[in-house]
Amino acid sequence: MTGSIDDMRFWCDTLADPPGRLRLPGGRLGAPAAPTAAGGLASVAFRIPAPVWRRIAALARIDAFTVVQAGIAMLMARLGAGADVWIGTECEAGARRNGLVLRTDASGNPDLTTMLDRADRANRSAFAHAGVAFGEVRAALRETGADLPDSVIQIGFTRLGTDPSGGLPGIGRPELHFVLGPGGPRGLTMRLHHDTARVDRRTARDIAAWLVRLLELASAAPTTPIAALDLLSPEAREQVLARGQGRRLERVASNLPDRVAQRADRNPAAVALMSEAATVTYRQLDRRANRLARLLAAPPRRQ
Repeated sequence: MTGSIDDMRFWCDTLADPPGRLRLPGGRLGAPAAPTAAGGLASVAFRIPAPVWRRIAALARIDAFTVVQAGIAMLMARLGAGADVWIGTECEAGARRNGLVLRTDASGNPDLTTMLDRADRANRSAFAHAGVAFGEVRAALRETGADLPDSVIQIGFTRLGTDPSGGLPGIGRPELHFVLGPGGPRGLTMRLHHDTARVDRRTARDIAAWLVRLLELASAAPTTPIAALDLLSPEAREQVLARGQGRRLERVASNLPDRVAQRADRNPAAVALMSEAATVTYRQLDRRANRLARLLAAPPRRQ
C-alpha cells in the first residue's frame, strides 16, 4: 500500500458517504451516466478581474487555489447542486501524480469568509494525507461495502500544467474541469474544460461567468450569505428577459361580464345566445348587460 495506514483511514472516513450526482440548471450535467464513452472535450477561457482578486487577497492570506475552490463550492451550492461539494484534484506524491478529493462543505448558507476558512481547513487535511493512491482508497471502500461510483467526482480543479484530457489519477475525467492559470495585471486567468456529452458550451460559458460574478459580489460583501448573491448581472438579466418575451397575450378577464365585453370588442357580430325565437350577438348581450347593471346600481325610487 502506498502512503500510511493513517492516510487510508482518513480517506475511508472522508469518502464513506458520497453525495448524489450534481444537477445544474440549463445543461446536461447530472444526467444518468450513459454506457458509452465520454464525449469530446471543449473549453472556455475566462478571467477573474484584478480588482476582484485584490479584494479577495485582502480578505484572506491563503493561496489562489483555495480561494477559487471556495468560489466553485459556493457556486455549486448557489445553483442548487448540493452543499456537499466534491472537487477532484491532483498533487505530486513522491515520484508519481496522485488524485485526491477536496470535500468542501457549503451547508448552512455560508458567506465568503466562512467558505474560505472551510476550504482552507479541508485542503490542509486532504493534502496532508495525499500519500495513498486514490485507486487503493476506492478498493478499500469497496471492501467495507461503501459505494463510491466512478462518476461521483464530476468537478475537477487543477493548476496550469495538467492535462484535462487524460483525467485525474485514479479518478477519471470530470465533466467540468477548472484549470487555474497565472495571475497578471488584468487578473487571474482560468479555463473551464467540459465534457461535450454532458455539458453544452452555453452552459459552460454561463458557469464561468457565474463564478466570476459570484466572486465579484462576495468579495465586495464577504459577510453576505450565498443565497443573497444575485448571479445575473444587469446585462445578463436583460438578455434573459428579452429571450423570454414572446407574443403579447391579452389580459385574461377575471369574471363573466369582462369576458363578454372582451368578446364584444373583438367580434361584436358573433352569436352569443341562440333560441328558437331569436339570436343575440355579443354586442347586443354586452349592451343589455350594461343596461341591467345600471338599473341595479341606481338608487331605488321613492313611492
